[in-house]
Amino acid sequence: MNKNTIVRRHGDVGIIPIENIETSFKKRKDNTLAYGEVTGHSHRILPKTKEDIVEVYENDKGELAIKVKGVAVVVHEEHKTIEIPTGTYKIVNEREFDYYQLASRKVQD
Repeated sequence: MNKNTIVRRHGDVGIIPIENIETSFKKRKDNTLAYGEVTGHSHRILPKTKEDIVEVYENDKGELAIKVKGVAVVVHEEHKTIEIPTGTYKIVNEREFDYYQLASRKVQD
């Protein structure tokens, strides 16, 4: 990622532009990017209009990537909806470090 890369954030979900999706990723039907462990809510990506296309990919490690043709929206019950323009992106979940336990863990939403 270079200094000009625009990273989008939706709560604890990061959306980072990438060049292409690795061949280990397979297309899936579920549009959920992350589930809220505490609230049960989820971050979902959807086409903004009927003409827009959103494809979600996952590898065997559970890592996600998306392809957007047109405009997509990321929605969640507790966050403002954001738009994602045409492109290919890697999805990352925010992590936090506990200095007392010397452990890293996924942020729980």
